[in-house]
Amino acid sequence: GRPILWHIMKIYHAHGVNDFVVCLGYKGYMIKEYFANYFMHNADITVNAETGQGNRLNRPLALVLYCEAGMAGSSEGYYQLGRLLVDGPKSLRKPDLGRGFFALAARMGHQGAVAALGNTPANVPDVGDCSEFEAMLKGSHFDMDHYIAGLQPVKRKIADLIRSAAPNHDIPVALALAIACVESNFDARAVSPQNAQGVMQLILDTQRRFGVKKPFEARQNIRGGLEYLKWLLSHFHGDVALAVAAYNAGEGVVSRFNGIPPYAETRAYVDRVLFYAGFTDGL
Repeated sequence: GRPILWHIMKIYHAHGVNDFVVCLGYKGYMIKEYFANYFMHNADITVNAETGQGNRLNRPLALVLYCEAGMAGSSEGYYQLGRLLVDGPKSLRKPDLGRGFFALAARMGHQGAVAALGNTPANVPDVGDCSEFEAMLKGSHFDMDHYIAGLQPVKRKIADLIRSAAPNHDIPVALALAIACVESNFDARAVSPQNAQGVMQLILDTQRRFGVKKPFEARQNIRGGLEYLKWLLSHFHGDVALAVAAYNAGEGVVSRFNGIPPYAETRAYVDRVLFYAGFTDGL
């Protein structure tokens, strides 16, 4: 299956510039041309989690995101994971494992990893998932408000629009923000390879269904996304996890499986949204 990170990742430098690609992932972003588009949605979270820039310091979350980046096909993700395990805080250091991730990144052609390894042999880890790092997040909390405060002004304005609009649709503000964060990282111009568009990543059928004529107009897109989410919550009798799964996979799929579908990406999406919304502690 694909890693938890679906829409999460394009890393900005400290102030949101000099962005560089780390991974693609979720929603089938498994083609290199889509690296930049994918990472753009959530890289802020990764760097901020490690450095505390615009977010509470949460290095275990950074480990998870770097790991997922690597699993999605990014040598940079494995390199950054190795760097944090080798040179990070003492509480996180696992030098042998870190050098193993350097070796993985080097196999993928990452020159920084090659240099970091030098002539020192390293055992390449068998990475089946990122559960070892996810376990470190148990009991942790994602501070969405603090995260948003560190974003660019245009994204903060979009978050404010969501905060204002969500109560009008009987949607918890935290849930609306979490979905927008995971879907587009508050980017009104975001477009997925499946042509989902705007802040709430509405596909064309959903746009027509909820009367969204201008998907790149933030207010209209947010309204459509919130109306859809309200409909899903009603359809699934207030079950937030099922509504979130349906936002990702479609209500027909959720109904067919009579629960969250057994798709790694959908289960990961639900975990991520609920974690960012503060409905769960850890992933």
